[in-house]
Amino acid sequence: MRSFLVAVLFAPLLVAAVAVDTEGPTSTKIALGRRADSTLPFNVAHPGTTPAFIRPAVAKLLPVKQVAGLLSATTTQVDSLLARTAADLLTTTNSVVGGLTNTVNNLLCGLLGCVTIPKTPTVPTTPVSGPACLDSTYNDTVISSLFNYGGAGTTVFLCPGAVINLQNAIWMYWPNQTLTTGTGVLGAIIGDNRATLVVQGSSQSVALYSSDPGRDGATVKNLIVNGNRSGLGWLSTGGALLEMGGTNSGQTVTNVKAYEPRGWSALHMIEGNGLSCTGAVVTNNQIGPAGHAPSGAQQFRRKRDTGTYAPGQWADGISLACRNSVVTGNTITDATDGGIVVFQSPGSTISGNTIIADQRQLLGGINAVDYYPYGGPYTNTQIINNNIVSKSSMIKIGMAVGTLSWGSYNSTDYRTSAGTYSNNIFSSGNDGYFGFGVTVAGITGGIVQGNTFVGANFGGVLTGACILPIPTFGPLYQNPYTTPSTTLQSSFVDGGAFQFAICTGPGDQIITGLSQLA
Repeated sequence: MRSFLVAVLFAPLLVAAVAVDTEGPTSTKIALGRRADSTLPFNVAHPGTTPAFIRPAVAKLLPVKQVAGLLSATTTQVDSLLARTAADLLTTTNSVVGGLTNTVNNLLCGLLGCVTIPKTPTVPTTPVSGPACLDSTYNDTVISSLFNYGGAGTTVFLCPGAVINLQNAIWMYWPNQTLTTGTGVLGAIIGDNRATLVVQGSSQSVALYSSDPGRDGATVKNLIVNGNRSGLGWLSTGGALLEMGGTNSGQTVTNVKAYEPRGWSALHMIEGNGLSCTGAVVTNNQIGPAGHAPSGAQQFRRKRDTGTYAPGQWADGISLACRNSVVTGNTITDATDGGIVVFQSPGSTISGNTIIADQRQLLGGINAVDYYPYGGPYTNTQIINNNIVSKSSMIKIGMAVGTLSWGSYNSTDYRTSAGTYSNNIFSSGNDGYFGFGVTVAGITGGIVQGNTFVGANFGGVLTGACILPIPTFGPLYQNPYTTPSTTLQSSFVDGGAFQFAICTGPGDQIITGLSQLA
């Protein structure tokens, strides 16, 4: 086992940053109301693929000698290029000091008539300490350089409270690298004084990238990541704020606040080459706001956004495509596309998360609707024990299951299959409501049981994008023609041959305060 080194080097070497039955007593059945115009991108003649992945610009790197003096703000292995370069610079510095001492002694003795030249004084072997963490004067170039030269196992520490402005994504390069707030080997922060990464590049959407092969175990923790959409605007081709996963295993995101991505998601765990991504862990993060509903979609029922937004600017909170992963303990607030979107991710568990729609309209709380990239199977995927809350705005579907919950292409060739979608809780605030609690359409097999509603409100209107028939707004609906072999809790209602249930828009409430156990 190779040892780790916490380096201390000369300060001058530092580089400045150069969702029940609707017959209950509290429910009211009505005819569907007026239609409202809305533009949605999902009513397609063929199921759409996962969002196009665009690799961020390659990181700019500094020469290793320019960042070697920052070794004390990292942990790295003693034989890494970064550590070896730092040691070489130390040796050179000591040699120069010794040489200068000899020169001065010779000169003085010549002037004063000395006969014997004194021995060169011993230069201290413990140099002046470098920084224990990177403060606000450093940038993405410095951090990427430290990861590149530090090798496997390198941790880079950002100072508590530091604000790191980025012109490009930070790249990780080797297995088991970590970016965190902390001070040197202690790696600890007090309270919530996390360092903040801020996207500043005019064409930048990705703040951190670890999806290329060879990045097993990459970890991001104890950070705030500001995508800066409010300052720089939406990028139609922008990637996720955190682009992770890929052809790797065991990547982790924990205790990270990530918000306002310029692209389509705040956190993307991508499937990797040959669907090889496995074992991602996403825990105890705070995600959102993320994205905007278009201005013409009546974004809020009682609260209005003053901005003007063209269609297409929705964004996910967490987008999971990595198999055998765990997503738990996260709070996603004011995402606009899917709070959590599960791209099959076979073998994964999504539990104990809270999705809240407060100031922005949300299309789907948890979405299990995509056919790609695995070709439909949610084998051993469990979406269980989550809380979906329409606090002050509309959630069109609390939990959407199957391709026809979200799309209109009705073909047995494009069905999802399997998975467990159970024991989730749906509730509303005074001003919030759902269009539908849980919709099941376009899935073969699977288990949907034990989902409950506590003080949940339902309402909305049809829009010009709707394809009739659409069921009355309410908690639990299935399309019986497209859900063969699916096990459903008894309170599910036959919604007819419905599809594309996200076509609805905000409107007057029709059911309020509904509570029903599974």
